[in-house]
Amino acid sequence: HIKGGLLRRVASDLYGGGGGARRGRVSFSYFEVLGNVCADCLAAPIKGGPGVVIGEGMDGSVITRNLSEHPAPDAATLLSLIQVAQSRRSTAPTERNATSSRSHGVGIITIGSSLTADDEEEDVYGPRPGVLYVIDLAGSERSADSANHSKERMDETKAVNLSLMSLKECIRARTLAAKPPPPGGAPNARPHVPYRRSKLTMLMKDVFDIECTRMCSTVVVACVSPVARDAAHTVNTLQYAAPLRVAAGKKGAGGNLPVDPKDPVLWSHEVARDWLAQQAAAAGGKYAAAFDAEAVVPRLTGRELCTLPEPEFHRRVRAQLPGPMGASVASKVYGALWALIVDAKTRRRRPDGSILTDEEEAQEVRQAEEALAARAALWAERDKAMTRRGL
Repeated sequence: HIKGGLLRRVASDLYGGGGGARRGRVSFSYFEVLGNVCADCLAAPIKGGPGVVIGEGMDGSVITRNLSEHPAPDAATLLSLIQVAQSRRSTAPTERNATSSRSHGVGIITIGSSLTADDEEEDVYGPRPGVLYVIDLAGSERSADSANHSKERMDETKAVNLSLMSLKECIRARTLAAKPPPPGGAPNARPHVPYRRSKLTMLMKDVFDIECTRMCSTVVVACVSPVARDAAHTVNTLQYAAPLRVAAGKKGAGGNLPVDPKDPVLWSHEVARDWLAQQAAAAGGKYAAAFDAEAVVPRLTGRELCTLPEPEFHRRVRAQLPGPMGASVASKVYGALWALIVDAKTRRRRPDGSILTDEEEAQEVRQAEEALAARAALWAERDKAMTRRGL
């Protein structure tokens, strides 16, 4: 019920509540996840078909295959698609719920840029579409609640609980990754976020990957019950959501972390403007000779520049540099900005929070390579010794 309400509100807000058309192509997809099996809820099921496949591209982006995408030119069409998708989602009666969800439901709304592409080349360099994931997690079930389940229901409960456990591990690891290393720990000892462990967390890679190259935001709606018998479920739900309630504090032993001069979020307006002018000149050459960086970032600081939506950034740059060349310049400069943002997020620090210099990072890399080579030589000697002994 919460999921349907959220999607209906999204449809209302997306089209201004009047059901009218909106600039930019809007499409909708919906599938359900049960363990590592994904099924499209808006396409006719194919017996023996591969189902929806979720994986990673060579550039690290999340790719979904065999998932149908349906255009939604107005609110009425989107609402109709939502209703059809939710009616096909797997449900079954249990002791606690007459229509218990037996899978995680994933609704994907894709919104293309409202920029008008003049030609195919401009489409290639244009901003990426915005993507909204609305995910309805199936509730975990305790042993007492599933004691009388059939084997099929027990298998579903196991798959749901395993994927929720993977999600919890990703939340915990991502929270730890946002903190400086513990006292005595290695400067580059960042916790591993196991988002590849399940299809659900793989889909949510942008939430957990500290090196994510696009702006994203996550909102968690935790559903709890006031009934006393559900107290254990309520506590468990809050434990899932609590780490995402606030950003993890970044403090070293002496208080706040030292300022990173390479972090674009900390730039003043003048620094942001000069950097933009240099990048545009490097990307556009003579074509960008008349480029006015001040018109793109009027009185904006580095933080405001970093939070500027990609379509808006393209629109401002291409207002001065029209055509395919302008689209190319906007794409290259925006990519360079996000390279700096990712570098700042992954900058290695000492246990006290101070930043490692470039020379210290290079020395660490050399030491890691030497340690790896020594370990490989040791294993090679071990294999030889085992071969001589006939093991």
